[in-house]
Amino acid sequence: MPFTSLASMGGGGAGWQFNPALMYLSESTTSSGSTVTRNRFLFDLGVGYKLNSPIYIGALYSYDNLTTASSSTTQDTYASYGPSFGLQSDNFFMTFIYFVASQYDITTSSGTASYTSGNGYQFSFGYLFMAGPQFAVGPEINYRSLHYTNYKSASGAIASADYTYTTLLPYVALRFYF
Repeated sequence: MPFTSLASMGGGGAGWQFNPALMYLSESTTSSGSTVTRNRFLFDLGVGYKLNSPIYIGALYSYDNLTTASSSTTQDTYASYGPSFGLQSDNFFMTFIYFVASQYDITTSSGTASYTSGNGYQFSFGYLFMAGPQFAVGPEINYRSLHYTNYKSASGAIASADYTYTTLLPYVALRFYF
């Protein structure tokens, strides 16, 4: 749907929204009798207000956890939050999120190391199908880029960093209207 068409539609009525989006991946590989299992769980929790126009204003918390298990276990966790701004029709939506803060923790048997002083952005695109009078569900694609400038090792040593994490992932989007 072209932008001009979205803008002219108005996108339905005004009101508050709760916008969770979820994704879960699991994979396992075995080589020479050694198995590696990866489980990844991601969710975005958004809340915002949709104006009578197609404009949406809100905030989002994003969580991304990857657990890798073989002879030892490693857990990578990204947590970010920030304001969001977007356009919505009755079904189609596109949202920009600026993450004002983000942290990446790497937990192993020797402790937790962290990348801090992070920020970044996300673009979300999706299409919703009404499943009830105040509930919708549909596919969503998120492009996310996070950048970190500080690193703290598991032993407590602090150093500057230049670490960027970028993903393009599908989600199942839910929307509750109030």
